[in-house]
Amino acid sequence: MTKDKRALRQLATQFVIYGKTLYRRLDDGMLLLCLNRTSVDLVMREGINIIGKISPKSSNGHEFILVSIDYFTKWVEAASYEVHFKADVNTLLQRYGIQRHRSSTYRLQTNGVVKAANKNIKRILWRMIETSQDWSEKLPFALWAYQTSFHTFIGATPYSLVYGMEVVLPIKINMGSLRVALEQHI
Repeated sequence: MTKDKRALRQLATQFVIYGKTLYRRLDDGMLLLCLNRTSVDLVMREGINIIGKISPKSSNGHEFILVSIDYFTKWVEAASYEVHFKADVNTLLQRYGIQRHRSSTYRLQTNGVVKAANKNIKRILWRMIETSQDWSEKLPFALWAYQTSFHTFIGATPYSLVYGMEVVLPIKINMGSLRVALEQHI
């Protein structure tokens, strides 16, 4: 048997077809859906946006928030910045050969996901702050609230889509669930 045939035969043991759908079999027996090129392009899309100029500035001088969202899981990452960094972002995109797609404010189908995430993060953030200048310190907590909240549009939490399980909050650890007991080897 040639090397190519042997390699193909070995590779074929890692896949299974149910109906007309191809799955990859993991070592633990879990099956992952194999995607076609069109589906991959939809799943791998991300949106990046800048919120700002926020007034008043935060206590550390920040007045912009860079927001990035994964369109598939709705996972959001955000960081606050002191200055507008458009030139830095353009340099980064060019360095790594990332195609930039600008969307119009009037085309909600292209930027609606980012716009909705921005609105929700701002709403959570403004409810958490005590003074108008501590918003950048509360940003990580607002992101955590967003990641662990149920989103009806996707029917799950972004956290569960990224990590494959629901988050165990510190309050739940005291209640003693089976998962926590197994993780702590109790």
